[in-house]
Amino acid sequence: MKRVLSAFLTGALILSMTACGKDATETQVVSKDEVVSDISLEDIAVQSESLEAEPEEGQVNQIEQVGSGESEVALTQEELSEIEQIIGTSEYGSFLMSEYETAQDIDWNDVFYSGAGIAVVGDISDEEYAAFEQELGYEPTGDVLAIKRGDLEAFVKKNTGLDYSEARKPYKATYIEKYDSYYVERSDGCFPRFKCVSGTKKGDVYTVYTEDEEGYRGRNASYFTFKKDGKNLVVISHRFA
Repeated sequence: MKRVLSAFLTGALILSMTACGKDATETQVVSKDEVVSDISLEDIAVQSESLEAEPEEGQVNQIEQVGSGESEVALTQEELSEIEQIIGTSEYGSFLMSEYETAQDIDWNDVFYSGAGIAVVGDISDEEYAAFEQELGYEPTGDVLAIKRGDLEAFVKKNTGLDYSEARKPYKATYIEKYDSYYVERSDGCFPRFKCVSGTKKGDVYTVYTEDEEGYRGRNASYFTFKKDGKNLVVISHRFA
């Protein structure tokens, strides 16, 4: 600010001292005080500070963010009821069986334990059963659950947006190339029924607070976050409360 004020005063003095009166050889000397008297120092300071001041931290980002994004709003009871029905299916209920911060961290053994709506349970051909038994080295003691590789990969893509190859906790099943399928023994296929107590949405991203009264998962409450497109959910994360 001092540099701006000094430059202004110097310019004013030069103009005053070179001004011509009746006698071109006569020079009129004007003091600094007289020049400044007609100018508000406060005005000069304000203008100078506005030119030199750096934007406050976060100011640029705030400006850039004005008008962008969506507001977070509470879900209606009708929306909660619809989501409750969706996660009550075997396709989506199994996504609430364990914790994960990102879709890459989903444990696919939990998701496919109950078949997720795409498995064949106890209804495979004798040839497949024999091939699986040979791979195991013993006769299966429970039902055999089989999932076609193509169905599994399509399921992962549809419900996470990721390729199955990106999974950090892949499905631990026996893959038999001849039948292009995964096989596991399964003793039961139960999963809890969830109640959607509350939730919010921001654009197409939803977070619901769920409860499982029986505590089947070892925890009876959790936060489930996903994108919603009609009745299709693209899973983002699941955290126990």
